[in-house]
Amino acid sequence: MIDEFEAHFEAMQMDALQQMDCTVAADGSSAAGGGSSSSDALAADCNGVDASGADVTCCICMEAPRNASVVHGETAHICCCLECARTLKAKGHTCPICNDPIDAVVRNYFA
Repeated sequence: MIDEFEAHFEAMQMDALQQMDCTVAADGSSAAGGGSSSSDALAADCNGVDASGADVTCCICMEAPRNASVVHGETAHICCCLECARTLKAKGHTCPICNDPIDAVVRNYFA
């Protein structure tokens, strides 16, 4: 059953990356399509979109709001909900955006 969950989780992650138009090169670098880095762009309304219309739902489960940072080195990506980010780290997966190893997961609070 755990193997089935892991396979399903990996398939969801790959689908999410494809939907985000994110490509990962052989050297581990990446290029993600679009997006805003301002905190305003991450404050989601009940439809999962911000004021500009950008999607701010989790890139893994595509349901919960992005409320966690996947930390690697001195940088982080805000791309997942807390539950999915913790699952990624626990399973030893890499960052779904840049493919770097995950050092920590931090919950974000937007003010």
